[in-house]
Amino acid sequence: MPRKMVVIFIIFVLSLLPDVKSKSENFGDYKLEFSNCTLCRGPKAKNLTELTVLLTKYDNGTYMIFHNITFFENIFLPEAKASIYKVEGGMKKNLLYSYKINPCQHFVFAEMTRQYLNSTDCHIKKGKYFLKTNLTTTIQTFFGALFYYGEYLLHFSSSTKKGNIGDYIAELNNFTLCRGPKARNISDISMALNRYENGTYMLFMNASFPNDVIIHEIKMSVHQLHGVKKSILWIYKVTEACKHFFFAQIISQHLNSSNCHVKKGFYSVEFNLNRLIRIFFGNSFYYGEYLLNPIIATKQGNILCLRYVLSVKKKKMKIIFRLKNQPHLILYKL
Repeated sequence: MPRKMVVIFIIFVLSLLPDVKSKSENFGDYKLEFSNCTLCRGPKAKNLTELTVLLTKYDNGTYMIFHNITFFENIFLPEAKASIYKVEGGMKKNLLYSYKINPCQHFVFAEMTRQYLNSTDCHIKKGKYFLKTNLTTTIQTFFGALFYYGEYLLHFSSSTKKGNIGDYIAELNNFTLCRGPKARNISDISMALNRYENGTYMLFMNASFPNDVIIHEIKMSVHQLHGVKKSILWIYKVTEACKHFFFAQIISQHLNSSNCHVKKGFYSVEFNLNRLIRIFFGNSFYYGEYLLNPIIATKQGNILCLRYVLSVKKKKMKIIFRLKNQPHLILYKL
């Protein structure tokens, strides 16, 4: 009997065109164009849904995708996957990255699952659903504010496959405060990074605000490191942090604010960085070294600027044989 199977499988072509505010000839602000939105056959033998989609472009350039989806039974949805290919010459394609995540823990997909499928824990009840998604906003959230211009093939799927997928070990190095993009700082920050024996990284931070502030922008830049060289992978920027599923929760929990107005005073906070990395990168990612640069700012000045190196390493399985009177085999994961 086959495993529980594919729920949603969609392919479409995305073109990124330079905006007038372009940073360079090949990278910067962009406009979106979509074409060839089609349903496709998933990797499993059986479908658990019946799905129709309609892609619509409005006069203001916004793309909306409308779904009619029927779930034949109650399901649990622990996995979503996005594969992104760079299309060259209209035919040739090169894999940029393959991205697997738990949709109910991811900063983009969790809000979509809650809003459109009425689920906060990835348990979806059988029945008919009508969904509409602002594809322009979703792609801008996924790619960030800046990206390389060109044509890309996007391949999305969701399934009920069981078990762990593409697991990795995260190691953090060279954790430092940095100078932000604004002319002045409006907070006083000190921090300490601790690594525990189980591999968990905890960041302890003290923040002092001499005046009330309004958080205006949160930005994350990710560079891939190649020895002493680095290349931009993506830039993710949020200008309404307190309306964002992921950042709103952090601001509310650690800064006691639901509207991004932070009162003057002293704050002592701690973050489980392993958890934040998995929420941001998902449960699988390309192995290698990455330079991460998160920035929090107001219109008047910098609140926080960090730089650190993330090493994404493949988890290894060790097999140990112990021969005694009765031989047995012990397996454990690093």
